[in-house]
Amino acid sequence: MLIGKSVKFLFRTPSRCLVSTWLIWLLLYVFGPFRYTIPLNLFVFLFIAICIVSFCVGDSVASHLVSRRTNKSNALFSAIESLNDPLYFYKAKVRLSNFLIYIVFVGFLGGIFFIIVKLFFSGLDYSQGVSAARFQSQVTDFQGGASVSIIAYLSYVLFPFSIVAFLASFLTDSLSRKAKILSRLSFLIPVIVNVLTGGRGTILHTLLLALSLPLAGRKNRNIFNAYQLFLRKISNKLSLKKVFKILFVLMIIILFLYYWMYIYVDRRNLNANNDALVYLDYAKSTYGIYPGKLLENLMARGLISPELVLNMMQSFYYFTHGPLVFSKMIDSQVSVGPYFGQYQVPLLMTLSRIFLPDLSVSTQVILELKQAGTYGSFPSAWGSFFLDFGWIGALIEAFLLGCMCKIIYIFAVSKDQLGDKLFLLFVMTSIYISPAVPPLGISLNAFVFVAFLFTRNPLNKLNKKVSLFKDTVRA
Repeated sequence: MLIGKSVKFLFRTPSRCLVSTWLIWLLLYVFGPFRYTIPLNLFVFLFIAICIVSFCVGDSVASHLVSRRTNKSNALFSAIESLNDPLYFYKAKVRLSNFLIYIVFVGFLGGIFFIIVKLFFSGLDYSQGVSAARFQSQVTDFQGGASVSIIAYLSYVLFPFSIVAFLASFLTDSLSRKAKILSRLSFLIPVIVNVLTGGRGTILHTLLLALSLPLAGRKNRNIFNAYQLFLRKISNKLSLKKVFKILFVLMIIILFLYYWMYIYVDRRNLNANNDALVYLDYAKSTYGIYPGKLLENLMARGLISPELVLNMMQSFYYFTHGPLVFSKMIDSQVSVGPYFGQYQVPLLMTLSRIFLPDLSVSTQVILELKQAGTYGSFPSAWGSFFLDFGWIGALIEAFLLGCMCKIIYIFAVSKDQLGDKLFLLFVMTSIYISPAVPPLGISLNAFVFVAFLFTRNPLNKLNKKVSLFKDTVRA
């Protein structure tokens, strides 16, 4: 009982979820199976703590400014309108389903464009593996040899709408069977896109968004209660259909983990010397991470393979390296930034380099971060804020982010709006990954955010008519 109350206290709001996430990071840093040779700078540690406090203050301010009450006049208007039209609920359901089918079509169109560009116009050779093609693409783009067509731009803009449709299909039960099936199948689009780019970020982000789905329920006031209700729902009257659904979800997660490890191995195979023990020594000298005594003893006894330890270490580094990279950057005493948003939003850097080269800081970023020895690794969300806007600017951005997260939380949970529920998933996922990257730092996150932004108001309006009618009928 005491543990349950403690978990509820830690995960009740976005601010407490953020604090808990960073406490988990601290526990992994201190007691994790891998160790860092990079010392955690005390000033950086205090700065991160102040940024978290600033986020929490923003959360608290927003909770006092935004009302949690639903608009009863809208519910009354919906009731009156439904009395005049017996088919009111059916029409509202059809409109919502048709809009979601339209979103699916947009996402599939983006996926088709992406496949055409990568397989037929990019000139990439996938016969050597997806990682080799990814490296070839990076080299070509750097040398300026790749002419990006309008179709390529459209593919990046359109395919994230498939993620919107996929997630929205789980957040409402007022969809037609056709809309629900097509929306669930749209999960294949981000998978295909990520495989063709030789990455994992978009699939990871989509899965994290999906794992946050239980948080978006109207009665779920905290993460603990959300998953408690979710598990209770699937355990009551457990049918064969539910068992298959659970097994299917587990299969998706296992396949992703296999693909995650495959990318590590495929990228290492690009090097002539792909011996795991050599790479462990290389990681210690280059990235400052090495296995702890327990894992070293297990490897020495032959109870665990060096390849498995190396894959585990790369995954551990992926999620925990941010504050250590930030410390290394500060300790180098190299003057870095400000980059005015282009660092934490790679899309802005790309667009400025192509359309506004005079405003682009891409060359400055590469030069300064290479001098600091941190190029290629994000210094956590707070470190990214610092690189873009300096010490004071980072605190202000953390405060504004806290305000925004709490406002979205209130609208999504208390006012039961579908578009805001999607943003709540984005918010919670951004909190989970904050020790590693900024909210828009993972792969193609900026495009996903834009898709959420464009569909927010239509989804809110269409779903409001359905939900308000249901509330009126229940009353």
